Amino acid sequence: MAFNKDELSQMAYTGANGGNAFWYYSNTDGDTVTSSGYFDDAAAELSVGDLVYDVDGAGFVGVSAISDGVVTVATVPAA
Repeated sequence: MAFNKDELSQMAYTGANGGNAFWYYSNTDGDTVTSSGYFDDAAAELSVGDLVYDVDGAGFVGVSAISDGVVTVATVPAA
């Protein structure tokens, strides 16, 4: 299935260092959210450095780039 913007919720925001947000995404279809362009429909809301918690799949992913409406994310490794 495709990205569902209604399932993306901002949980926290910090204004420090230019501001970053923590997002919750309910990926009930088990999509691969690290696929190129998966979060493109949320490019206006997301920022580089934001974290998205994919509760039903990849775990934490970080927004590493946004260019011309194309959002790139990468899995955040466990500590």
